[in-house]
Amino acid sequence: AGILKVVASSPAVGSVAAASAAGGGRLAPGPAGDGSGVVIDRERIADLASVYDLFSRVPSSVSHLRDALGERVRLDGRSLVRDQETGVAPPAAFVKGVLDMRERFAAVVTDAMRGEKKAQKRMREAFEDFLNADARAANCLAVYVDELLRGGLRGADE
Repeated sequence: AGILKVVASSPAVGSVAAASAAGGGRLAPGPAGDGSGVVIDRERIADLASVYDLFSRVPSSVSHLRDALGERVRLDGRSLVRDQETGVAPPAAFVKGVLDMRERFAAVVTDAMRGEKKAQKRMREAFEDFLNADARAANCLAVYVDELLRGGLRGADE
């Protein structure tokens, strides 16, 4: 599973991604398969940290990585919402998926982006965007918490 889609529309990001791919890196085409972006594997957080360090030398270019992070969170989140809409995943699976996403992307921000406050804010805003875009997300959370409380209360009685 990919962790971050690097937007190739930025000349700097696109050229770094192309150079990495040409150098034998394990960069794969974006999720659409149309060559519009690059997905960096979860195991490649150290490589993303190197890219971040390189981009941080030109402060205005780091915003492209933050934008890519936010867009990747939104895309993954919309995928979870779509699964919920089609009935593929129960509410508990949706909430667990969101929590897993939060953990994965928090690791990217903490480890690769050195815990940068602006990246943390961009990630939080992206989560807010896809969670607030559909009322079903709130319903899933309510069902999940209800299941937790009922299970916890049953365990307390026994």
